[in-house]
Amino acid sequence: MAGKEYVLPEASGYRMIRRLGSGGEGTVYLVCHIRTEQLRAAKVLTNIRENCRHELDMMKNLNHPSLPKVIDILEEGENTWLIMEYIQGCRLDQAVSRGLGKKQFWFVADHLAQVLVYLHSRKKPVLHLDIKPSNILLRPDGSLVLIDFGASIRGHPDECVNSGYGTPGFAAPEQQLKGALVDGRTDLFGAGAVLYYCRYGKTPDLDINRHRRSRLDRILMKCLEKEPQKRYADSQEFYRAICRARRAEKRKRILCESFGAGVLLVLSGFLLFSDLQSGQMTGLSISAESSIVTASGYGVMGEAGKFAGSETEAVERENAGMENETENKELTDKANVTGGREAAGVEKEAGDEEAEPEENGEKSDSETNRKEYSRLLNMAAGLGFVQAIECYRNASALFPADEEWYLCLIAQMTADGLFEESEEEVLKELIYSMQPGNSSTALELLEENAQSYGLVTYRLGLAYWYFYEGSGGKSAAAWWFQKSLASQENSSESWTSTAEILARIGSYYGMLGSTDMDEERLRIEWNYWTDLQELWRLYLSQQEDEKICCENAEELLSLLVLHAYDLRQNGESEEAMKEVISDIEEYLAEDFLTVDDTEPEKLKDMVRAANEAIERAFQD
Repeated sequence: MAGKEYVLPEASGYRMIRRLGSGGEGTVYLVCHIRTEQLRAAKVLTNIRENCRHELDMMKNLNHPSLPKVIDILEEGENTWLIMEYIQGCRLDQAVSRGLGKKQFWFVADHLAQVLVYLHSRKKPVLHLDIKPSNILLRPDGSLVLIDFGASIRGHPDECVNSGYGTPGFAAPEQQLKGALVDGRTDLFGAGAVLYYCRYGKTPDLDINRHRRSRLDRILMKCLEKEPQKRYADSQEFYRAICRARRAEKRKRILCESFGAGVLLVLSGFLLFSDLQSGQMTGLSISAESSIVTASGYGVMGEAGKFAGSETEAVERENAGMENETENKELTDKANVTGGREAAGVEKEAGDEEAEPEENGEKSDSETNRKEYSRLLNMAAGLGFVQAIECYRNASALFPADEEWYLCLIAQMTADGLFEESEEEVLKELIYSMQPGNSSTALELLEENAQSYGLVTYRLGLAYWYFYEGSGGKSAAAWWFQKSLASQENSSESWTSTAEILARIGSYYGMLGSTDMDEERLRIEWNYWTDLQELWRLYLSQQEDEKICCENAEELLSLLVLHAYDLRQNGESEEAMKEVISDIEEYLAEDFLTVDDTEPEKLKDMVRAANEAIERAFQD
């Protein structure tokens, strides 16, 4: 039986599309913001607690990719509407029922631990208090979003009193006692229960699972201790344990693969020796000087039988690096405090001036830090991305709120035309890292300068929109564009227009798939077409990156190929459509175009297909 349906306030500025679901604290609808045509989720809260409005206002100030962005709060009569970012994806319990792979498990564990570190390290810590699989969404790219803060409270230890909320099987024992004190360790119990559910497909049975002895199981059992003082002291300790366990599993996997490759090499050598003895050369070539056999790219076996250049060596190097992890962090912290060259791990360059006398120490330190900051960025530009990471890490420690290192990092990540998931991990580590002596992340410090924050988040949006290799790039980009625009009230920056258009285009993808009504579909397609054309003009005037321009041209041509007839129904003329194609052809003919040769050729094929589609659309 369908539950009660609710109607948005008349002056809300939103149009209802459909119901998404309902729970104990309210019903959620998919709505469209009329002015920007952005899809959003609207949750109507009917059984609202007395202090919940205060908590909702608190949520508006949270800023993390694993948390839903609260956009607005509307009140009408006894109902309160929470307008949030619309997250496309599935619930974690649904993903577990279909089977959660190891890689995705570690992705969930890592992201869940990170978002708890963020929540618990706020100036006034935020406790979620209802962490369970159905309150965790997975975007199409696998990234995690923790939702439903209906039970959340905030405050320091000894200030937070349990109000009796919590889900059996995932709630900590202290949540069963109304009036008991709760803190970050209460959320750690929920996180442990969720990860146990992901691993074993059921809620934890604490009385029969103490025998489990794997590293991961020990972490989960520690989170699930009945007494809070026996759990991890805080979420940062929990996050470090998860990171160590993930690295240990990776090392184990690589060692197993290397062992398998070693066995293969021995067998290959034995077969080769047998062939030589019998005089039968079965297609294997022998070098008289080195006698080397290769197997599946795992390395080579020399005369002395040593396995050289193997994954095993890489593992040993990784182990050595992890042993020095704490030392490296201390060096970074020292760089943030003193800005010294020793802390950054570099030698003093010839020609550097000595420090000013002590009375000018503050000015001298600032100048030294700035000089070191510039040197690190110049060094990074001449290195490969992996080698440049430490330069960016030290530069961000010196000046976390300076836009230059962000922009250099983004440019270097996308220079090869591909934004890889491994590069994304580095990006998130740097921008969400807590600065020593400061409870804010680097990105939060940058946000204090609206102009710099807007530009950086815009460039991040472009990186995800046009270069990201994984799924979910467009939705992640739309999130960054919204951040960018929110920081730029009445701004005249040229990129704000581009961000507005891309944010709207991002909403069209979901809207086209959510409606079966011809009239609505034609309206969306028309807006999509006009916005793509405006974006094309802006990119050309801004002399944007060639890959970005080619991607935009491809999207225009695809729309013509697939929907030329619909555009005609909307009133677009044949001449206007062909004029767009002519502009693209003119761009492709430019001598300065240096993108991969396959890109222009692909676009030329699409030009031919678009012209044919237009001719078919205007045949009487």
